[in-house]
Amino acid sequence: MAHLDMTDPGITLSRHIIEQEHRHPSATGEFSVLLQQLSYAGRTLAHVIGRAAMDKISDPTGVTGPSGDQQKRLDVVADEIMRDAFVRSKLVAGIASEEHEDPAEITVSSKAGYLLCLDPIDGSANASVDATLGTIFGIFRHHEANGLVTADDFLRPGTELVAAGYLLYGPATMLVYTVGEGVHGFTLDATVGEFLLTHPNIVCPPDGPIIAANTARYAEWPNQAKQYVDTVFGEGRGRMVRYSGAPVADLHRCLVEGGVFLYPPDADYPTGKLRTVYEAAPLGFIAEQAGGAASSGVGRILEITPTSLHDTTPIIVGSRTLVSRYEV
Repeated sequence: MAHLDMTDPGITLSRHIIEQEHRHPSATGEFSVLLQQLSYAGRTLAHVIGRAAMDKISDPTGVTGPSGDQQKRLDVVADEIMRDAFVRSKLVAGIASEEHEDPAEITVSSKAGYLLCLDPIDGSANASVDATLGTIFGIFRHHEANGLVTADDFLRPGTELVAAGYLLYGPATMLVYTVGEGVHGFTLDATVGEFLLTHPNIVCPPDGPIIAANTARYAEWPNQAKQYVDTVFGEGRGRMVRYSGAPVADLHRCLVEGGVFLYPPDADYPTGKLRTVYEAAPLGFIAEQAGGAASSGVGRILEITPTSLHDTTPIIVGSRTLVSRYEV
């Protein structure tokens, strides 16, 4: 049996952030607070998800959300947990969430220099079968401190993101983030209640075996998507389909093992399914920082300027070589 070293707790998220800030003398410590609040919300939500079946929070609410999806109680609870984590931080002026039609202004403090884009629960349908879920976040600077927060403040290209990341709730709970200087992954050690650095400097392989796509919709895809999948699977290089129903989980696998997550237009989602502001742009930012790429099929995801808070886009994201082969 392998010996487990229980004496070294490893590098905690707090320590990692402090060490990163020491590399930048002008750092204010604000990102430290933001990421600590995200980690707190993630720990809380992981506990809630663990009790989803017992507390029946995976049941539907009977309400259709602004993005057109059927809300579940877990969607609502996750949104509340994430929002509550930032209400008292005085650093976040407003939050745009998948679960609300309009952004919420949560502080008018002069220190509120950031805007948070949020998909509180990615893949909420997975909760009823005990499969992987996630949380996606992106952070913009708020240029109008003390100004009223509106949807227009969030309608910016992903190139203006200053940070992004996701929480992954699977066999272990992970927090993966970037502030534009590489991507780092932390795993929650439930015994001490801390996120520990387990995936430093994640680098996405330029190619890989994974094609994460809902191939049940193949007949509805445009020719671009059909031809792409037919081509990569026809190369005899050990390609495999791994589709979880949670883009966070699919992208994470691609970042680690190599491959792409693909969601082209189809009959139900003619402009794509992923929301640009709080899903596609943050995931694209993470992928690029890990050496990968993200495209709508005709151009870079991060260069899309959405026209509304819940705009959607087709997406292919992951290994750079595979993404570039898809673009027309």
